[in-house]
Order: sequence, then C-alpha cells, then structure tokens
Amino acid sequence: MAGLSGNAGTLKDWLGSFWGAVHVGGRFVDDLQRGRALRIAQLKLDLMEALESVDRESAPVFHRERWHPVVVRRSERNTGAGTMFRLGDGSGLPLGEVDESNDILVPGSVARLGSRGSLYSGMVVYPLSGESSGIVQGATCVVDSISDARTTLVRGQGFETFDGFIAIASWADPFPESGEGPFERFVTRDSGDPEDDGYDEEAVLWVCDAMFDRDMVETHVGYAMGLSVPSTPGHRRIVNAVWNAVSSGGTPLAVKALLASLCGIPTVGSDGEVVQTVSGTHGGGFRVVTTGGVYDFPPGDSPRRGVVPGARLDRFDMLDTSIRVYPCVRDAGSVGLWSEFAGSPEEFMEDVPCLNIPAHMLGCGASGGFSVGWDEEDVVFEGLDANGGPKLRFRLEGSDSDNALFWNEVWSRCEAEGVSMASMLDCGGLPADGTMPPAGTPC
Repeated sequence: MAGLSGNAGTLKDWLGSFWGAVHVGGRFVDDLQRGRALRIAQLKLDLMEALESVDRESAPVFHRERWHPVVVRRSERNTGAGTMFRLGDGSGLPLGEVDESNDILVPGSVARLGSRGSLYSGMVVYPLSGESSGIVQGATCVVDSISDARTTLVRGQGFETFDGFIAIASWADPFPESGEGPFERFVTRDSGDPEDDGYDEEAVLWVCDAMFDRDMVETHVGYAMGLSVPSTPGHRRIVNAVWNAVSSGGTPLAVKALLASLCGIPTVGSDGEVVQTVSGTHGGGFRVVTTGGVYDFPPGDSPRRGVVPGARLDRFDMLDTSIRVYPCVRDAGSVGLWSEFAGSPEEFMEDVPCLNIPAHMLGCGASGGFSVGWDEEDVVFEGLDANGGPKLRFRLEGSDSDNALFWNEVWSRCEAEGVSMASMLDCGGLPADGTMPPAGTPC
C-alpha cells in the first residue's frame, strides 16, 4: 500500500465496488485511504530505522519523516534569531555588513537578512516551533499539499532550513506584503502575544524528507563507551572505528580505519567488495564505485595502486594514499619489499622523517621526549654491567639529562634480565677476543 499512496482510486477499489461506485462519500474515502497509505509508508520507515539500529555500523544518524507539517505565522515573519547572523559564527551563511568604501565584509559586524551584500537577500524568515524546531537537515522540498500540490519549493532555491527556522524566497512568501501568496492561509484567534487579542494567520508547509536529531548516535553507538558525541555521520564513523579497534585488538587494519575516520577518509565497508570504476571528480578528488558502495575522496588525494576495476577489497582496506601505516619497520631499505605506498627508502624517509617518542611512553622519569632520525649514529661503549655485558648507547635527540636517565634505565633492565646489548644493536666493531675499549669510545 505504501507504493500506491498516491493512487487513492486503486486503494478504494481494493475495498470493493460499494465504496467505489455506490457510497456517496467517495471523496472522503479517497482522502482516508490516501492518509492511511501515507501512515503505513511512515511506519515502514520507522521499522527500517529500528532494524538498522540493531547494528552499530548502520545505526541511523537522524530520524526521517517522509512528510512533516511546518506551521508558520504572519506575526512571526522575519523575527527570531534566524534573521541575524554574526560574521564568523560558524553558521555557514556568508552574511555581513558591506564596507561602503571597498565593498568587503567587516569582521564582527552584524547583518540582517536581506541587507546589502547578503547572499540571502530576497528571502523571508520564519522561526520553527514545537517538533518542527528539531529539523536539522534533509527537507528536499516544500509543498502546499501532499495530494494536490500547486506550489513546490526546492531546497537551495526556494527555501533553506537551519537551526530553528526556515528561510523562504520572497516570491513564495506565505504572507506577502500584498496579494494572496502561494500557500493557503488560515485565520487563528490567538496571535500568541499576551498583549494582543487580535487575529493572526497561519500557513501549513508540508516538508518532504525532514530529518530530526534524536541523539541516536549516542544512544545506539556511543553509550557503552561513555562517548557523548553529536549526531553526524562523521562522529558515528569515528565511534565505530574506536569500537572496531578495541574489539579486534588494535590490528593495523583497524588502526588505519580509526585514523581514516578521524580524518574524514572513508575505508571499505565490507569484505569482498569489488571495484567497478575509479574516476576523477570536478573538485579535483576522485571517486571509487564498488559493489558495496560509493566512496568519495578530497582534492589532492590519489588512489592506491591496487585500487583498479576488478580488484577485490576487504573491510577496513584503504582506498587512497592519504594515510600510510608502516608496521614493524626495521630500516628504511626494507619498506619497498612489502609496502605498496613507498617504492624506495627515500619515499619512506620523506613520509616519516623522524620517529617521535613522547615522555609519557618512557619509564625513566625523563622531562621531555626524544626523536630519532635516519642519520647514522655512533654506538658508544660505556663499560660492562654486573653480568659482563657491554653497556652501549647512541645519541637520541633530546636533553643530555634525559639521555642519561634513559640509558641508565636501559642498562639496569638489561642487567636485571641478563640480556647483552651487543645482541640488540649492530656492534660489529666490538673486539672478537672479548676485550673492551675505554669507556666513551665508539665501537
């Protein structure tokens, strides 16, 4: 029935010939059946939403209402916070007073909707109240009637919805300064103003595909980890990536997916996806279409060498080269043997010019961290420990006091475990007869 919600005649025929040919209230039956079908369509959306909530990967971000009535009032025309924005407030609206001398926006100034220089000039604003104030996005179009629309406004052209208000093009204003306007209006007794007992007017705008934020990301995904995050697809992806990294034990694949989610870069969503097309986009990025989805990447990014039509990909696989994970690197020369990212040691050393070790990763009480580059350093002999093993060190980029703390900690641990540092470092310069050079001598 949901698929036939626009054909009330067919629905009525299903009821039998009496309702279609004999009953005198045919129009009423038409409207009733159409309304029931629309309700069933919404129940289907609610059921799908509930089913998707079972899986944290597919948990819906927003609640979707196929049709939602928005009531606007003449007395509230161009009132509320929606009529004014401060430059740089993060609302995304490029509004601001224009400097008469050089025609630029002045930071910190306040502009009213429709002022000179406003991209939203020629529009009127109405605040949203009640449940309608929760519309966060979506709203593909606005019509005056679901069953017999005579006026249709398209998002981005005839209207826009923002946090708590709707902006409508002046030519579609429900309450124009003169004339009737494209939307049917109703007279209400109470204007909402306690000092005004006069009449007010209302108009109902039917919004298609309105999205409401009901904190479903936190409710279905983030609650168990104590993460209270906003309801956005990006935050859902980040929380799921943390879940995956924890549940899989922090594998390189899960770590890559976590890093990618923090940077807003998509990874493959499921095992066995096959690449169908790889193409550039108008903005300078690229798009990968697989049997499991469509993945878009920002300008300047490039696909991995293995991402070509026909390639089979698994969950968490990277599609681009923006994030590179190099596990178990012993030296730069070994990278090209197994990594599809760096074809030479020079490329790897350009990607990773040095390794930074923060102080909190050290157990020696160092005040700062260390960094280690790719330049060769002398391994210095500093005498023997209690087991007769050589105490060796090399220079780490950091303070002298932290270097002393770090190597004293290393020597004491090697001595306690009976481990010879000669087996840990490339110390080919140590004499074969077991004699040791003076302390402080490179070996």
